Amino acid sequence: MRRERLGFRFPLLQLPMVPLKQVMQNWDLYELFDFSLISKRSRMAVKVHSMSSSIELSVTFNQNFGICHESDDWYNSLNLNKLWIDYLCTIYKCDVAYIRLDGDICTGKFVSLSNWLNGRQKSLKDCIILGLVVDSKEISAFLDNCKITRYLLIDRQQSLKIEPIHCNFQMDLLEIHSVTSTDWLSIDTILTSDCIQIMLGNFEFDETDINRFLKEWINGSNQRLKRFRVIVKDLNLELLTNGIKVEEIPITVERIFEDKECTPKKLKLTGGYDIRNNKGVLSTFLKTPNPKYPIGTVQFDMVVWN
Repeated sequence: MRRERLGFRFPLLQLPMVPLKQVMQNWDLYELFDFSLISKRSRMAVKVHSMSSSIELSVTFNQNFGICHESDDWYNSLNLNKLWIDYLCTIYKCDVAYIRLDGDICTGKFVSLSNWLNGRQKSLKDCIILGLVVDSKEISAFLDNCKITRYLLIDRQQSLKIEPIHCNFQMDLLEIHSVTSTDWLSIDTILTSDCIQIMLGNFEFDETDINRFLKEWINGSNQRLKRFRVIVKDLNLELLTNGIKVEEIPITVERIFEDKECTPKKLKLTGGYDIRNNKGVLSTFLKTPNPKYPIGTVQFDMVVWN
C-alpha cells in the first residue's frame, strides 16, 4: 500500500541563485509579498531577485486606508502605514510615485509626511491634495519639501479666509480647483512657476493681472509654459491688451493645440489673438464661455506653439 506524503516541504531557499530567480519570476506581487514575510532570508531573496524596476507605488492617506483604517488613533495609524510603505518599496525596489492626501484627515500631518517622503526619495511624480486644509503653511511646507515632477492637483473647499501659499511650482502640470481667492494664489506665484501647463479653476484675477502675465511672458517668464488656463470674470479686451502688440485672428480660422507631454487631449482654438515673445515664439490667447462655471465668467486660454 502506497503511503501518501501530506504536507510535502520543498527547500526553496536552498536552490542555487539562478533556479530560485526563475521560480520567483513566476510569482505575482502578492505572492512575493507573502513570501517575504516568512523570514529574513525570504525577505532578502525577494529583494535580491525581484524584477520590479517598472513598479510605481500609489498611496492614499484617507479614512479608508486599508492597513489601519479601523484605528481611532490616526497619528499611530499614519506612522504604521509609513512603515508598511517603506517595507513595500524595499522589497519591490521602487519609490512612491503617486500620493493622495485628504486634507480633512491629514491636517496637522503635512510636514511629517513631507519629511518622511523627502527622507526616502528624491522626488514624487504625482500628488493630489483634496478637502479642507485650513493652514496654508502646511501645504507650502509640504510642497517645498517634496519635489513633485509630473502632476499636482489641489482641489479644496475654501470656507475660511486663508493665508497666501508660498511655494515654487515646478511640476509639468499644475491643476487647482475650488479655490477662488487671489490672496491664496497670486499672479506673482504663477509668474515664478516653472510648469508646462497651468490649469486653474475660478479665480479672481482681473484684466490687470492677466495683462501683467502676458507682458511678463513676452519678456521671458514661464519659459517651459505651453498652456495657461483660468476661469475669470469677463475681461475687457482693451484693458487686457494694453501695451501689447496683438494680431486678431479671424473667427473662421481653426487651429489645433496638442501637448502630448502632459495630456493626450487636443484643444481646438477658433480665432483668438496672436502675440510673440522677445525670442519670436508664437502664442495665442482667447476667452470663451464655459458652461461648467457661473454666468458672467469666461475661460481664458493661452497656448504656446512649438
